[in-house]
Amino acid sequence: MRTGFFAALSLSAAMLTTPAFAATTVVAVVGSDNPFLAGAADGAACCGGDSAPTHSPAVFIGFANGSTFSFAPTGFTNGAGYGDVGPEGTLNFDMFDFNTGIANALGVGVNSLLGVFLTDAAPTPGAEPASLDFNGARSFASLTPGIGQIFFIGDGLTGTGSGATQLFTAPTGATRLFLGVADGTGWYNNGGSLAVTVTFEPAGVGAVPEPATWAMMILGFGLVGASVRRRVHALPITA
Repeated sequence: MRTGFFAALSLSAAMLTTPAFAATTVVAVVGSDNPFLAGAADGAACCGGDSAPTHSPAVFIGFANGSTFSFAPTGFTNGAGYGDVGPEGTLNFDMFDFNTGIANALGVGVNSLLGVFLTDAAPTPGAEPASLDFNGARSFASLTPGIGQIFFIGDGLTGTGSGATQLFTAPTGATRLFLGVADGTGWYNNGGSLAVTVTFEPAGVGAVPEPATWAMMILGFGLVGASVRRRVHALPITA
């Protein structure tokens, strides 16, 4: 059972309520992070051998509607019979749901980096939203997925290994962002990890922080708790 825990615990009240900067941090996403377990209660089983929270994806909290994210992953994951592959994944395929309330994902690469936004509420099994289709459609400049729709991140660029940085906007009602990887079944026996640099910008904010502000952010992100099972990364909250 993984026990990694990332939480910014001591950002000042002013920073938490009225941030005027983009925050950047790095989080590990491992090969067994199953996006279909996003928001699932402890003990929930899914997908041919996976269960929460052991195989739950990493989660980000503390952002508002319209906030934007960008991702710069490095590293490799493996599974589904494939050796180490990068965040773009390999072999286009359609990833089917397992009646967890999370949508299918079409045209993603095996072992590719994926995301899904949720509200505070748990997904409702049997009420999955429409699937997003990324077949021939990975070069978008920006994307606003719906709640519960798995979306392709890959290397976070409009091209494979090159191009502009893609922007992902939190949909209305979103309070949590989960990061996992693509597989067809049984994430539990996957390996490897991605180090994902996540840049978060509150809605309507485009300012670059001053060095003193960066120092405060580093101090806040550096105060890390431990001994919980689900990796939670707290981000600044907009007013």
